[in-house]
Amino acid sequence: EMPAGGVTIVSNLPYSISTDVVEWIIRQRTLIHRASLLLQREFAERIAAEPGSRAFGSLSVFCQVYAACTLGPVITGDSFHPSAEVESRLVELRVRKEPLVSGDNEKFFKFVRSAFAAKRKTLLNNLTAAGWYSSKSEGEVRLRALDIDPSRRAEALTIPEFVRIFKSLE
Repeated sequence: EMPAGGVTIVSNLPYSISTDVVEWIIRQRTLIHRASLLLQREFAERIAAEPGSRAFGSLSVFCQVYAACTLGPVITGDSFHPSAEVESRLVELRVRKEPLVSGDNEKFFKFVRSAFAAKRKTLLNNLTAAGWYSSKSEGEVRLRALDIDPSRRAEALTIPEFVRIFKSLE
């Protein structure tokens, strides 16, 4: 499952650059095979979140499509000197040799961001508003053809459902 060779990254990341670094790791996945990152607890939990949980969002989808994500121990703020205000958590990303989505990951990132654009809106409304479907009726027909209820919200979809929808748009 892991690429032969490849770089392992081990880092205690400042919260302010966590998103950028995690996205960079995904973009560099042909060179990197594993990353063990100490992140702010909530951020680490968003990476490995299960569909339907409050923490599940676009970051969870990006990471899990391109890597197997495993949460490690929680590290309390008093483990650091000087003491940190927040809890940290270890997360391991093991880059998939065959990501669940192939091709243009920028297009996939854009699609996932569109699906989560407005939290209270349905998947159909978010994808239509972002131009993935020419009309709500087209979107409804295409989602139903994939056996996905168009009235669901993005956070309720599974990773395989995101992959199916994206592949149907290509």
